[in-house]
Amino acid sequence: MTLSQIYAKLLESYQASKKRGLDGEFILYRLYRPLSFPLSAILIKLGCSANQVTIQSLTALLIAAGLFLTGDPLYMVFGALSYALAFILDFADGNIARFHNKPNYFGKLIDGFVDSLSCILFIAIAIGDTRASLAMMPAGLELTLGIATTLVILVIHYYRMRVAYFLKESGVLERYSDPPRDRAESGESLINMANKVYKNLATSTPIVLLVLTPFGLLSVFIGFFFALHALMGLSEIVVSLMRLRRRLNVYREY
Repeated sequence: MTLSQIYAKLLESYQASKKRGLDGEFILYRLYRPLSFPLSAILIKLGCSANQVTIQSLTALLIAAGLFLTGDPLYMVFGALSYALAFILDFADGNIARFHNKPNYFGKLIDGFVDSLSCILFIAIAIGDTRASLAMMPAGLELTLGIATTLVILVIHYYRMRVAYFLKESGVLERYSDPPRDRAESGESLINMANKVYKNLATSTPIVLLVLTPFGLLSVFIGFFFALHALMGLSEIVVSLMRLRRRLNVYREY
């Protein structure tokens, strides 16, 4: 197949998949996904599998962390570029899996692992920023915020994974759905909107990093994403637990 034929088939497989609908919730995916298609076509032409692309994404992520750890301002710019590449490759592996139309549960496992591991970048950025003497806050505080951001993201990822597993195993979603009146009383539309805002802001990470790194404003980057994940991310967990408890209580009444 030629590159143009591969590209056309990639678009066709994406349009026919559920992923298209899921992507609609994220504004920036309208940028990331189109960027991933040409790269995906090239990788398919080179004979790369989805799992191999996931490993490439992990490699780009580790290179990005290493470049930030140097504390060299120029290398840190390349680190931001490497992280952006890792982010796009994360889209490409799914494109390639859909292109071949082969379910790959091991691929989903390692893809989720790479997604979770990406949060270590906040620690590398904090260390590099202090080594470059660019920190706009005390070095200890910036490093603490970098570590805290990483831990908060890991907690959020773990919680989402456990809740998804619980809902699937318990069968609550299939057997019960909240009555419309209950949803209105709980202000569910407002909660969903806040959750959507949080997820959209979280997906801006590579763009914000690319913009702020050349200007030595990584302290702003760390402070912003710490506040975002600590306030909105942890709030999502609390609200989600309350909604889940209400759902289970009503489920028991049936």
